[in-house]
Amino acid sequence: MGGLANQLAAHMDFATPSAQDLVQRFWQAPNMATENGLKAVDLFQAMEEGKVKVVWIMSTNPMVSLPDTAQVRRALEKCELVIVSDCKAHTDTTAMADVLLPATGWSEKDGTVTNSERRISRQRGLLPAPGDARHDWWAICEVAKSLGFAAAFSYQHAHEIFAEHAALSAFENNGKRDFDIGHFSQMTKMEYDALTPVQWPVPKGRPEGTKRMFEDRRFFTPDGRARFIAITPSLPKAQASQEWPFTLNTGRVRDQWHTMTRTGDAASLAKHTAQPYVEIHPKDAQHLGIKDKTLVRITSANGEVLLKAKWSRAVAPGNVFVPIHWTQQFANVSVVSNLIPQIVDPLSGQPESKHAQVRLEAVTNVCYGMVVSVESLILSDCLYWCHVPSEQGFHYEVVWPAGQTHETLKQGYQDDAESVEWLEYLNPVTQQIRLAKLVDQKLNLLMYLHSQPESIVADWLISTLTIDTALSAQERLAMLVGMPANIEEKGEIVCSCYQVGTKQIEKAVSNGVDSVEGLGSTLRCGTNCGSCLPELKRFFSVRLEVSV
Repeated sequence: MGGLANQLAAHMDFATPSAQDLVQRFWQAPNMATENGLKAVDLFQAMEEGKVKVVWIMSTNPMVSLPDTAQVRRALEKCELVIVSDCKAHTDTTAMADVLLPATGWSEKDGTVTNSERRISRQRGLLPAPGDARHDWWAICEVAKSLGFAAAFSYQHAHEIFAEHAALSAFENNGKRDFDIGHFSQMTKMEYDALTPVQWPVPKGRPEGTKRMFEDRRFFTPDGRARFIAITPSLPKAQASQEWPFTLNTGRVRDQWHTMTRTGDAASLAKHTAQPYVEIHPKDAQHLGIKDKTLVRITSANGEVLLKAKWSRAVAPGNVFVPIHWTQQFANVSVVSNLIPQIVDPLSGQPESKHAQVRLEAVTNVCYGMVVSVESLILSDCLYWCHVPSEQGFHYEVVWPAGQTHETLKQGYQDDAESVEWLEYLNPVTQQIRLAKLVDQKLNLLMYLHSQPESIVADWLISTLTIDTALSAQERLAMLVGMPANIEEKGEIVCSCYQVGTKQIEKAVSNGVDSVEGLGSTLRCGTNCGSCLPELKRFFSVRLEVSV
């Protein structure tokens, strides 16, 4: 449970002189660490220097989440043994692994979790572990046994580890340390399984736990008085310059989580924000010749990425915003940590992940397109591609170098089978190219190419991949047009729960709906998780501003 580099187990640390001796005596461990370990950024720097020979990465994705991706890659390539435990086979980090261990996911884990109000809750697995997946504690124990420490790692169940953790928290405590769950030190597996939520401290004799701490106005310091630490706030080290005129801020979008290893497979979530982007103020975009939805190269002193532009007045001039979530599993050159320098807080080691100085330039001489396929594709001939999760087949948004022809596009997907047929639509005026590859008269591959970005509703086109009968003449024509006449165009998805789009909302408002509640009654949007409510309110705030 020493989950941080500067921690011992049970919330003790090296800054407390007696803590190391106490933990050492409790575990009868003569070979104890005597000082802080390496924090994350320091660890990867030491790895590249050859000072760290083995790393075991559990349930995290440092190839995306840590700053300066190029340095993290160099470190992992230099490391002699990289072990990765994850419940997802394909991540940017598992691609660097020498040994890949299948681990259980959240809904398969069995143990306890503690939230920010100190509440310990029993987590019981909802699903059995699939395939060869195993709990992390089991994997640690098995490795320890193989290294000759079987006696110290002979646990048979998570409750034994929890009870030992509780015993250490109470060891020679006597009210000197805040973390004390000694009440659980002798608990049986039956008691563990029946554990109900409780807030620590839970010392012996107080099974009800502690709802509110410090009511006696005494703190866990030698004299019982609180310690306040004065700090001097400082601005980010890197500041705007002629070479790097834009300040980059990073953050999250509504429907994705961290590096998309958990949420990225959900097609319904991807429909709200299908691709990564760089948010830029219209004045800056016009000055740089960057059109909305066109490709932009963003460069910092550490690296570069390619992203689609998103004009927005939500960012101030001189600033740009990029979401953190997209990885190389979903977009080929869009990992924002490529741009972030390894500047860290001197005390915590926390990287300055939300700040970098960058420059932007429009990517010219390109053409924009979409690819829909029954199988995954390697799009190495594209400058930019983004895999958009879909419920059927595979959907890619792409940017090709200019000069593509229908013959060059078809070249990599030719098939000698007699059952292959190509449908083509070529418009030399608008430079549109639309190709459909049919196998046994069923859609196998669809490619659209345009000189400028175009909004194309992909849902119906993707659904045609599952049509198991020969396509009719009307369906063939509709594929090349891009939309059948009998399907309502939703627009950009606002409500992920019920897949309600901007055009549906605008139509409802024009028909007299005058409130968010009214939209909920007519379209159901905003009535489930509620995360789309701020966006729904904007439809009426804009209307109010216009009327005023």
